[in-house]
Amino acid sequence: MSGSPPSGPRLRRWLRLGVAGAAQRVAAREELGLPEAADDRALARALVQVTAALDVAALDVRDRARVDARPSITPPPVPDEDPSFLGELSVSEPRDELAQIDDTRTLLAVLRAGTLRQRRAVLEQLGEGRGSLRSSAGRSPREVVEALDQLRDVELGYELSRARMALGGASGRAARTEAARWAEVAGRLEVEIDAFWEGSRQTEPLVELPGDERAQVLLRARDWSDTFAAHLRAVIEGADGMSSVEARREVLSSLRHCGDARLIPALATVLRGGPGELVGDAARVLSSVDDPRVQPLLRAVFERTVDLRPRLAIAGALGAVGDHRAAGEARAMLATADAGARLPALEALETLGGTEDTEAVAAQLGDPDPAVASQAVRTLRRVGDGRALEPLRTLGAHTHVSALRAEIEDAVEAIEARLDLRGEEPPLEPPSIPRLSSHGPSTRPGPRLGVRLVAGAFYLAGLVLLAIGALHRGVTLLERAAARRARWAPPLVAEAMALARRQRYAQALAAFRRAIEADRARVERNPVVVRSMARCFLRRAEEMARDARVDVARGLLREVLQLDLRRAPAALRFELERRHALMREEPAR
Repeated sequence: MSGSPPSGPRLRRWLRLGVAGAAQRVAAREELGLPEAADDRALARALVQVTAALDVAALDVRDRARVDARPSITPPPVPDEDPSFLGELSVSEPRDELAQIDDTRTLLAVLRAGTLRQRRAVLEQLGEGRGSLRSSAGRSPREVVEALDQLRDVELGYELSRARMALGGASGRAARTEAARWAEVAGRLEVEIDAFWEGSRQTEPLVELPGDERAQVLLRARDWSDTFAAHLRAVIEGADGMSSVEARREVLSSLRHCGDARLIPALATVLRGGPGELVGDAARVLSSVDDPRVQPLLRAVFERTVDLRPRLAIAGALGAVGDHRAAGEARAMLATADAGARLPALEALETLGGTEDTEAVAAQLGDPDPAVASQAVRTLRRVGDGRALEPLRTLGAHTHVSALRAEIEDAVEAIEARLDLRGEEPPLEPPSIPRLSSHGPSTRPGPRLGVRLVAGAFYLAGLVLLAIGALHRGVTLLERAAARRARWAPPLVAEAMALARRQRYAQALAAFRRAIEADRARVERNPVVVRSMARCFLRRAEEMARDARVDVARGLLREVLQLDLRRAPAALRFELERRHALMREEPAR
């Protein structure tokens, strides 16, 4: 190329009109720095390249790349390093760390106080290590069996059932029998699903299942066939052609703890473009799946979600999979005066919160809404700060709501277990909570011996008549027994359970309520009675909801959820809470 820079106007004229004649070709080659032997093809290519470079230079295009102050994907905050045992478990693979622990007390403390991922790993460890427990001096099989029998956390239902199946004795046999029962139900459902897709069945089979049975089946969804999973994906996406948005939400909310990775594509479809009322439920289901695709998907959806409730639900789901980018936003929403934001913010802080949130969450314990107060207790339980013990115990000593007191007892035990794992002790020793299961002797005088004998005779005769099918006469004698001996619960409990077995739920509710009024502790301590009572309330609420009596159904669920249901099956408690949460969002009518 000549010493002077190429002339832009001349090059553009040659590019527009062409290079004509030998003299112009020689001048163009010199202008472009080409050898004399360059052919016309090389000349044309160089002419285009140099002209384009001159045009770009004239536009003053420079590299202005810089770091965006608000990137589309916000990096998660780096948590403070925790050198304690629990902190080491949080940053490592819990299964590998727990496999080296041979101390039952430590494993059971992690089971009470750890994160969901850590607790699942403990259940796997206890279940798989059952054979070695018999010969290990560091572990007691009885301790493990008792701990598994007492564990009632809904989110651990699948792992807990598998751990119990690995046990020996009566507990293992009962767990295997239960698993076989639900496998049989799933098999029948698959036949009905095939009939549905072949056109010989007009209704979607999952929606027709009773709520507690659907919860049990979907909790074990990962154990069922690919046909079952494909049908679930179709229902979630709305591709079955039958399910309404309400029915899809019923299924999605029942899948909350299923952990089935085969559902990720359908859940992603709902998160990216589904109805807004399904987004929060889809995010919660996704957070239960242990899969590397989950966190990036939740992160991307969170960044473009604007509505408050879905955004906080996705934030909580991100916290469950280890991404705490939304913690500040959840704290800010809790601090606002918006009453509608408190409950979703507390739910998000259950996975996002830390010890710096203890005071703000504890301030919600006095909220008049029982749902907000109970969620505050659950959030404090997961945060695990010893400073929360005093306000929790104070509330437990003064509340008259059995469900709230039961939540507080579990929270105190979990916080104390967490302090033990960190080598700490409670900062203070406030008065203990009077436990629901430790009622002292009654101070009121008992009935006279003659009254007890007559009431007992009526009671036994009523039980005999119920056993041979004479419902009306048996109930009459039980009523006489209850009338003879005031505040005596057994006749009322027997009457209620007999009516519930015959699906007379409205009449059974009245008897259960009278039994609770007579002796609440006796009712709440008996697992068989609690199961029957909770199922009775659920069935009656479902009947009311089908008749469009949503306000009555909501009241029934709110009433039963104020009782201590820890001895009821986890799936039944989950269904009661799930249905009540959905009905809270519906208008009263």
